[in-house]
Amino acid sequence: GLKNLEIYVGGIPVENIQPLGYFVTWSAEDLLEEYVRPARIVINGEIVYVDPLEKIGEIHIPGIGDLQWFYSDGLRTLLRNISADNMFEATLRWRGHLEKIRILKELGFLDRDLVKINTQSIEIIKLTSRIFEKKLRREFRDMAIIYIKATGRSYGKYEELTIVYGETNDHATPRFTAIIFSSVAELILERNLEGRGVMAPEDLGDYVDYFRNKLIEYQPSRNHIIMQQKLS
Repeated sequence: GLKNLEIYVGGIPVENIQPLGYFVTWSAEDLLEEYVRPARIVINGEIVYVDPLEKIGEIHIPGIGDLQWFYSDGLRTLLRNISADNMFEATLRWRGHLEKIRILKELGFLDRDLVKINTQSIEIIKLTSRIFEKKLRREFRDMAIIYIKATGRSYGKYEELTIVYGETNDHATPRFTAIIFSSVAELILERNLEGRGVMAPEDLGDYVDYFRNKLIEYQPSRNHIIMQQKLS
């Protein structure tokens, strides 16, 4: 089993652009939900719910620099399939972003309450998401980051970092996601996937080299991806 498992993920601009160090490449409403939806993490072997913005952490990502993180509800099936004393998923952002989102949250811009504008009523968070769509749907280069740190109860430490770089018309996060989905579909179509019925992502651990190769294969160039593994 694991003593600690830390999973850091995030899709962010290559540079810390103003005003939020972020631009929208997917659903703005789903993005804002990440800041309000309670996150499930594991502390001392117990699943607990935490406010995602209750704690803002900092981490150094090799090759990128210092970023901030907040707890996000991404463990899902890992909660029942992986035994760990402590485990969490965190979403990465450029420094300064989360303090600004905290202010929006404290002012009620992420509330589910209805606000009436003329004769129409709309949830406040939906209104905020429309503003994000209008003002932050811009064209910049981005990068998708996955950084995993694991410590075993009876063995050493393992770290793995994957960074995929996007282009202004081909963003990294949608491409990263699409490659994994299409690669699973290829496994099924080629009848190379062992097992039947519903499978959790962690059940595909035996195919990790296959997925790494697919991530490289589907990049516009080798310069669009960085992969590092470290065992100590």
